[in-house]
Amino acid sequence: MARKRLPAAKLYAVLEREFRARRPPECTACHVPLPYWSEAPDDVSANWRFGNPSECPHGCHILIAELLTGLWALYDIEACPTS
Repeated sequence: MARKRLPAAKLYAVLEREFRARRPPECTACHVPLPYWSEAPDDVSANWRFGNPSECPHGCHILIAELLTGLWALYDIEACPTS
């Protein structure tokens, strides 16, 4: 199955929407880090990454890691045009 290609801003919106839907209600501070383009290491991996989220006492950092692994299979990021 081919991944859907999204601009970085739209991919971030998807990540943030999914995170907010699953975030523990006790936490109102955490957000998903911004995704950035990164060359895929192989033919089956996504072409984006994001930085490590801050450790959260409510487990948001674990939730973000789970979202990342699930959404890597669905989306690629559009490469920025070179100038």
